[in-house]
Amino acid sequence: MSPAEIAGELGLHDVRLQPWYVQGACATTADGLDYGGSPIPRMYLANSRLALADKGVEKEELRKGQ
Repeated sequence: MSPAEIAGELGLHDVRLQPWYVQGACATTADGLDYGGSPIPRMYLANSRLALADKGVEKEELRKGQ
């Protein structure tokens, strides 16, 4: 199945409050397992900072990595 088909079957197109990403990959050839260009780490970092900001963590604390 293609990533678009998987997203459709899972109903991800209806998910609006959380970012999502379907990474196509092949277990037998390792195609698609290049993590260097993956948006997942960037999405995780952005969501983590937003979640902490919602909890009242100050920007200065975020810069220090706390």
